[in-house]
Amino acid sequence: MTLETQRVNGFTASESIITEVVETVKPKVQRKRTNAYCNLEINLDAGANHVKGIVKFADISQSIHFPSRARIVDGEISPDNVGNFAYDGTNYASGKSADYYKGEWLEAREGNKIDYLDVWFLSALTHAKKVLLETGKRRKSNSIVKLRCYIRLLTLSKERKGEIEKILKSIARFTFNNCEYEITIASLEVFTEGYGSAIAALTLDESANRINILDMGGGTLSFTSYSNEFEELDERERTIADCGGINAIVGALQLGMSSKDNAGVQLYPELLEKSLRVSATKKVLYDFGSDISNIFPAFTSAMSDWLRINPQVQQVLKNVRFSLINGEKIYLTGGGFSSAVIREYVTDYLLRANGVGTKSKRKKSDEILIDKELIIPLENGHTLNITGLQSLPSLIK
Repeated sequence: MTLETQRVNGFTASESIITEVVETVKPKVQRKRTNAYCNLEINLDAGANHVKGIVKFADISQSIHFPSRARIVDGEISPDNVGNFAYDGTNYASGKSADYYKGEWLEAREGNKIDYLDVWFLSALTHAKKVLLETGKRRKSNSIVKLRCYIRLLTLSKERKGEIEKILKSIARFTFNNCEYEITIASLEVFTEGYGSAIAALTLDESANRINILDMGGGTLSFTSYSNEFEELDERERTIADCGGINAIVGALQLGMSSKDNAGVQLYPELLEKSLRVSATKKVLYDFGSDISNIFPAFTSAMSDWLRINPQVQQVLKNVRFSLINGEKIYLTGGGFSSAVIREYVTDYLLRANGVGTKSKRKKSDEILIDKELIIPLENGHTLNITGLQSLPSLIK
């Protein structure tokens, strides 16, 4: 602004003429924020057989599902392969990629699910390649990509949350696809493995005060009851049978078949498991190479062994039957119950009056009858524990 005091075009000096000085201002260039944190929301189930999860960044969401195995690689890895990463000075290949390398195997058995949780977590992130590549676009030329992780984790070791959090926070950095990433754990919620399925079951019966979940995974069979009295699911009771999952059934099936009529025939556990998953009523087809046979009789024998040699399994199913007698619904979920023959065998076992398959000696008027309609298989049970978490509010505020 300027004030002019001389006569101009008839104005006297006492009159003010305000003239504008127009300055040329360069528009500000809107630059993308670089080297800022990328917020990831992660739902993860690191099971004994498979790691399952959903990883989200901004408007990108990627589902992951891969075998729970990794290899400590002797030598170099292909850095851009899904599941390959460098961490703490060591190269790892995970999931199906692990088959192509030499080195020590890591499997999510027994204590390894927690002891090597950092490896399973990084395996999950590097299987979400689409998400990581997108976060890489937010960095400067050679800078580190900073990931802020909001995690919901499903585990049967819920009571070890402090240890779980310590392991995850120890990760710090890893390398994938020639890009270095830094991890900060912003939030961690830990739930039992059946929690996602319980949320899904609640949508089928919103008035229920109690949701009972019988979950058969790769390594365990678990029965968990959740209370809905306060409009949110609270765990009230949990019984776990270690070595009660589909791995134990496959092991019993392999042992039984090897000891009878199949001497010299190679039996592959992964093919036996696949045969169970695609089974139908009284039909389990296995390809022996020379022919394809129905091994259902061997399956029923294996299931008898599975029940007989594991008292923990018997205790879990005893608790389930008690709930059924009280008229409570039982929801079946997990990868084991995606097998029709396993689902039908366990259902029939639960419906037997005395639990051992013989006729009851009670008079008919005294028999305790269980309504089969109370046993409800949940659809897509092999992934429902993860997808069920999708209805929860976002952890990123």
